[in-house]
Amino acid sequence: MKTDGFRVSLVDLGRIEGFSGGNHGGFRSVWEMGDGTFGRWEIENQGTPGIKFSPDTSIDRGIFSQKNLLGIVGRDKPFPAGQSRPLHWSLNIKDESNIPIKINCETSAVGEQTKVMIKYNAFSLFKLENVHISIPIKSGEAPIDKVTEVGRCWYDPGKTKEQSRVHWSILAIDDSNRNGSIKFFVPGALNVSKLFPILVKFKANDTYSNLKLTIVPFKKQNAAPEFEHHKQLVAQKYEIEG
Repeated sequence: MKTDGFRVSLVDLGRIEGFSGGNHGGFRSVWEMGDGTFGRWEIENQGTPGIKFSPDTSIDRGIFSQKNLLGIVGRDKPFPAGQSRPLHWSLNIKDESNIPIKINCETSAVGEQTKVMIKYNAFSLFKLENVHISIPIKSGEAPIDKVTEVGRCWYDPGKTKEQSRVHWSILAIDDSNRNGSIKFFVPGALNVSKLFPILVKFKANDTYSNLKLTIVPFKKQNAAPEFEHHKQLVAQKYEIEG
């Protein structure tokens, strides 16, 4: 799309810690404007129902709550060019299908070894990219016979045994591989609690809010300029507790 000198970036910075039926996510929308003189932004949530928005203190909260318009406090005051204005949201997650990816971990004794099975289930809400799953080992013993259905995995001994981890990297998760697993063996006995917390990183080109943005000029006779709208979901902190 041809743009008139500015770009809008909308980034969901997700923060989900475990899953207990009441977690919250949050995002920060970044407004990068080359010319901030045109007016206000009208927003429409076309994504997950139940999202609660909370604008930055510099945003006129009265007009936002009444008309869903984002504008700087002060009559017809434009957004400063090139500056960011965050719009936070929270979502009470009660359904597992609303989380991007779920991780399950199982262990079983096999002779003098422990068999570890890690499984993921990615829901159809997003196509995930650059997925990285990091599993602590904490035994100091290098895992053997690592087998993965998708992606690649490797062992990092770290500087101490408490820092040793198995890393699992998947380029993309879409409808072709919504489920996957990794299997490896660890010498000796290993309690499943030692495999947590599991850290997950990923990106997606869709967001929870999927906001529709419309420019509302200060003066009705002024035509709204074109703009480029970039959306991305980023897992800022996605931690699976045991």
